Amino acid sequence: RELAISITDIHDDDLKLLCQCKTLRVLALMRDTYLTKAGLKHLLKLKHLRMLSLSGDNFRPDICEELSQLKSLTHLTIADMDWSKEEENNFEREMKKSNRNLSISWKDEPLLSVDEIGPNMEWATPCLKAKYTQAVLPSKEGWKKMATP
Repeated sequence: RELAISITDIHDDDLKLLCQCKTLRVLALMRDTYLTKAGLKHLLKLKHLRMLSLSGDNFRPDICEELSQLKSLTHLTIADMDWSKEEENNFEREMKKSNRNLSISWKDEPLLSVDEIGPNMEWATPCLKAKYTQAVLPSKEGWKKMATP
């Protein structure tokens, strides 16, 4: 139901295989620099995907075309994309046209409470409910420090 992939060599074709998992509800693709907009089209097969996190600088605001088709999303995190404030505002406005109840975060930091990710948490495992707000994801600067020996 939940998968986080971070700093890997995952490519668009790998997402195609991953999206055969129809029970996936939570997906985090963090700092996966080989993914493209074309690869995000594979996510449309995940009819029950509730939470999606994308971080890194390999996507542009035009990913809204694909992501707005994910009608089951209740929470979307878009972090460290190096977009202007205007691009963020336009992206959020376009996403809300197709899903008014979608919650969008612009930083890869933990939420304050599980309630903030939407009212439909009955599908979440106890592990997610207990630990989601305890996760600490490094900032862009934190990742750089981790990469330096």
